[in-house]
Amino acid sequence: INYLIPATNTLVVQNESNVSGTTNSSLTVNGTLVVESENATGAIITGTGSGLGNVRVTNRVYNPGSVVIFRGSGAQFMGNGQPTGAGITTIIDNAAGVTQVSTTLLLLGNLTIQTGSLIISNTNLTVDGITDIQAGDISFTSIGTTRTLTLNGDVNLDGNIVVTSGTANANVVFGGDVTGG
Repeated sequence: INYLIPATNTLVVQNESNVSGTTNSSLTVNGTLVVESENATGAIITGTGSGLGNVRVTNRVYNPGSVVIFRGSGAQFMGNGQPTGAGITTIIDNAAGVTQVSTTLLLLGNLTIQTGSLIISNTNLTVDGITDIQAGDISFTSIGTTRTLTLNGDVNLDGNIVVTSGTANANVVFGGDVTGG
């Protein structure tokens, strides 16, 4: 099965439903993909067939201009299948928050926090595009191992970046202009 989300369309994958297929199945996103899975391994993870997360196909193409929105009703998790390419926007729109579970994540596109928090606990995150914290926060914690949050693009800071450092450094690096407030 090959799925296509055109540029002007939105696909909402509700709750623990999934877009699935077997060998050679694909998902091409030119529009908006809304994921609602609350599975602790992530709403988007690698793998095929039935199982965990909302996206379960072999081949995934997220084209520039596509948008991925985390909009679950409870806490969600950003897994190892999170799209990272340039021109892709990731939006957190979940009052219960989204936790990054990958050890290191490099988002080449934009990151927007509309509601809730992006929780980065003992992992590294780099955002090369614009980081727009409209409401809510980025909650960055480093305990036991030095971790780094790198925001290379401009940052619109109408929300908060909360940093907690335990027994190791929590580094925050800004590469662009920081505005807002």
